[in-house]
Amino acid sequence: NLVSLTTQMEQEGASKQEISNSLQNFNNNAPAFREESRRLLDRNGESG
Repeated sequence: NLVSLTTQMEQEGASKQEISNSLQNFNNNAPAFREESRRLLDRNGESG
């Protein structure tokens, strides 16, 4: 998930700017990501 992604980046020595850029990229792709997440949740029998 997003929290573990940022934590992993920090552990790998990413700067705050790099993390911010990655989060911005993530936000730009968020609609597609949410759709994918919904499909995964549906497949797992959870509502979301």
